[in-house]
Amino acid sequence: MRASLRSLVVFAASLATLAGCGGDTGGGGGLGGMSVGGGSYSGPSQVLLVQQASNAGRAVDQATQIANDVIVGNATGSSTSTAPGGASVFQSPAYSFSFSSSFSLTIDLDATNAAGNDRFPNATGVIDLTAEGTIDGTLASGSATYGIVVTAGTDLVFTNPETGATATIPQDSFWSWMLTLTWSRTDSMNWSMVSTAEVAVQISGMVLDDGSTTFTVDVDGSRTVVCTLERVDGELSHSRTIEGTLTVVVDDGTTVNTVVIEIAGFNQFMVTINDEEFGPLTAAEVRELFDTEF
Repeated sequence: MRASLRSLVVFAASLATLAGCGGDTGGGGGLGGMSVGGGSYSGPSQVLLVQQASNAGRAVDQATQIANDVIVGNATGSSTSTAPGGASVFQSPAYSFSFSSSFSLTIDLDATNAAGNDRFPNATGVIDLTAEGTIDGTLASGSATYGIVVTAGTDLVFTNPETGATATIPQDSFWSWMLTLTWSRTDSMNWSMVSTAEVAVQISGMVLDDGSTTFTVDVDGSRTVVCTLERVDGELSHSRTIEGTLTVVVDDGTTVNTVVIEIAGFNQFMVTINDEEFGPLTAAEVRELFDTEF
């Protein structure tokens, strides 16, 4: 069954929603005619399932983001951290670049920065990373390609700062990706580096805790993550995009449900809950319908 957004309806209260869906799901509220609920279904609500799938996907994405940021930071001599909301932070790049064809890193998510603040807020644990690759180019321009494997050296626990819900990636879980770095450099004040990660994820036994219920979750899928770090006239900026699909199997001990989250492009999402599809949705519509974000 597919629920699709067809037309914009403006209510008297000035709430903009989209009308039209492929069938009634039993109430529960949503965007115009698109509703979420369960009818006679007695398991977790569709909203709760998507929220838990989102928490699982974001934990994997954040661990991958931190690992990639540290690799790019080491290459550019930048100190790296994440903001409380999860955005990447790069500071104090070096005057030159430095690459190795192979390396190993241990990333302590509980480390502090030079100011004594938590370097990776809302995350705890240890990530072990290995990389093997090739480098082609000069300081002025070139590329490096690596095969990356990350392993959870301990349980990795990520906390949603808005809700307090936690997602735990079990110790010894691992996943991998192909990472390509391309760079162009005029001088120390003007350069750019683009990292493209083709990530393959298959993690079993993640534990989600929303404060009232504990879920066991398996995550399987892929992501393409493109990050651009550039310095123009000494000013550093950073951007990041994600595309790909994750299938999340959610087990609450009584029922097992499958949620598929697809990031199809900029601000375009598809959600499938068991056999029912929602979308395409914008980020605002995801928040309106499921009270979460991807």
